[in-house]
Amino acid sequence: MTEIALLLTANLALLVAVMLGLWLLALRLKDVSFIDGVWPLGMLLLAVATWPRTDGDPIRKALLVGLCALWAVRLGWHLLKRWRGHGADGRYVEIVETQEREKGWSFGKTALLFVFLPQA
Repeated sequence: MTEIALLLTANLALLVAVMLGLWLLALRLKDVSFIDGVWPLGMLLLAVATWPRTDGDPIRKALLVGLCALWAVRLGWHLLKRWRGHGADGRYVEIVETQEREKGWSFGKTALLFVFLPQA
């Protein structure tokens, strides 16, 4: 396996593990809408995890991770605040209700297959 393939595989495994943990939280909350606010932080996690495993100018790499951090924290904060203020996002409610009605799927199955794993 090439070096880039190993890096991408490790990043995928990291994100799948994080998304499975967040899915367990969603099961407790009975709401998946918080994923919008957490997703940018997952991208930051990938940037931080990738940083030491790649070549390049350390200053340039630090600048890229710093910019990613600014973006992730700003967007994540905004979306988490919106979720806390407005509750469940109608798009996700509709996805869950549609799968439940049309396929008889549980909240957990729909959340995993339609929300959390695709975002990994």
